[in-house]
Amino acid sequence: LFSTLWTNNITIPTDMNLPDDGYIVLERVFPPDECTRTVSALNAHAASTNASNAVSSSTKAAAASSDTRTSERRTNEPKHHAAKTHPDPSDVTRAHKIQAVALALPNVVLEIFRNVKIRSEARKALHVLDDGEPLDVFGTKYYPMYPGGTSVNWHQDAYYFGTGGHEAVCVSCAIYLEDATKENGCLRIIPGSHVPNWDGKGALRRGENGILPHERGCGRWSHGDWIVGCPEEEAIDVEVPAGTVVLFDPRIVHGAHPNGSVNLSRASLFGHIVPRSKSFANEYVSFAFGEYKDRHQIT
Repeated sequence: LFSTLWTNNITIPTDMNLPDDGYIVLERVFPPDECTRTVSALNAHAASTNASNAVSSSTKAAAASSDTRTSERRTNEPKHHAAKTHPDPSDVTRAHKIQAVALALPNVVLEIFRNVKIRSEARKALHVLDDGEPLDVFGTKYYPMYPGGTSVNWHQDAYYFGTGGHEAVCVSCAIYLEDATKENGCLRIIPGSHVPNWDGKGALRRGENGILPHERGCGRWSHGDWIVGCPEEEAIDVEVPAGTVVLFDPRIVHGAHPNGSVNLSRASLFGHIVPRSKSFANEYVSFAFGEYKDRHQIT
């Protein structure tokens, strides 16, 4: 369902109750001590995972890198592992991300996603006001974002879920456990890029499924599929203090700056919140509750 906004034929989806820009920032949801405690637990796990999954070449590291269109396609299961960071693939002590982190640290990770403010705002965004409808989180990830590292380039989350651009089945949730700035790799969003006729000033063309084309990255972005030719001049930097939560439409175009700091990390948790009644799949993976192992009830 779509409704017309303004007078120039730009339309916004009505299946997601978010501001017209497609995202909302909830500052300081978590206090500093909880952020510090969570980061400590996650980094300790990341260090042990790195040691057990150490690889000797960037080729092996790239093969282990995770998105639901590559590393999971053979098993139809989420893989909990540390994917390598860039630009130094020889450093096996530093992970690019920990995929399916809630499988390894459920008490730590799910306690965060079960925060009352997150659940309340997610219900509003998803038009799920009936407490009898459980909410789940799936696709949990931890990004340590060490100095010199990266997290994600330009993409739409919906591309990975196989849901297309015509319906928002979930709301994406970014939780910043440390201050996020342009210097250390904050989130970047192109406001309004979730609308069905946004085309980056004519630079991009959507497929029949309503999603912008993604291509396999190279170099420091070889760990995923990304949108090529994004009009970065339309992007904004979402600089936020530690403890902040950003909820956004899974169809919005977003990415993150590389961490250009010499001594600051930018730890964050990501996941996607979905009503229990929603089941969907891409060509490799079913995300249905009870089938996708990294899908967990949070209400």
